[in-house]
Amino acid sequence: MSSGARRCYAAGVIDAAPLLSFSPPLPCVQGVSRAFTDGLIVFVKRGCPTCQQVAPLLAGLAREGVGLIACSQDDPAFPAEVDVHDDRALELSFRWDIEATPTLVRIAGGTETGRAIGWDRAAWVELAGERVAAIADVLGLPPMQPG
Repeated sequence: MSSGARRCYAAGVIDAAPLLSFSPPLPCVQGVSRAFTDGLIVFVKRGCPTCQQVAPLLAGLAREGVGLIACSQDDPAFPAEVDVHDDRALELSFRWDIEATPTLVRIAGGTETGRAIGWDRAAWVELAGERVAAIADVLGLPPMQPG
C-alpha cells in the first residue's frame, strides 16, 4: 500500500480492522458493511448515454447477488438497485485513474485484476462472468459502445 493510502474501516468497528487494503484503496461505501475485497466496481454517471444503456445490466447483476459497487460521478441515486458510492467530488475516480464512464474494475483478493472502459461485451464477460452475456442478450445490448 502506498504511504498516502487510506484504509477503509466499517462504521462502528472499534478495533478499526481494515476492510480494504488494495491500492488505490476504496473508501468506505455507504450501505456496504461487508469487506469488499472481491467483486466489481463500476464507475458511472447518469449523464453518460452508455452508462444509461448498461444500468439495467448492473441492476440485473446486483439482483443476482454479484458483488457490485457503483461509483456515481453525478447522481448518488444512479444506477437504481445497486449499492452506490457518491463520487460527485470525483475523488475516487481520480485516485483510480478513471478517464471515461462506464469503467468496470474487477477486484480479486483485494487487488485490481482487470478493467474494461466503455461497454465491451467480451471484456465485461471476461471480468464479470457469463451472467453478463445472459442479461445483455435479454436487454438487447450491442457488442460494443464507447464510454
